[in-house]
Amino acid sequence: MISPYGYCVRERAGVLRDEGRDAYSRTDDENVILERYFHDIYAMFLDRLTRFAVEADTAEEDKRKLTRLLQELIKTRTLLENVQRGAREGK
Repeated sequence: MISPYGYCVRERAGVLRDEGRDAYSRTDDENVILERYFHDIYAMFLDRLTRFAVEADTAEEDKRKLTRLLQELIKTRTLLENVQRGAREGK
């Protein structure tokens, strides 16, 4: 599937290869990619949520995709919060 969100999705794989990586050890460029990724996933989530809300019948696969997007949003937001928290603490 070709998506306007493809750039950040591909880049995210490089930034977050090691999920356990210390949030403060990522470079500023990697954090920008992470922020763009969050916004891309958020846009996809809103698109799917809108379809879910207005369509009479929703396939189980669509429900699973919506759930996975929400989980990815939560995970990515947590990573961003760690970076922001570190900036406030001077790390």
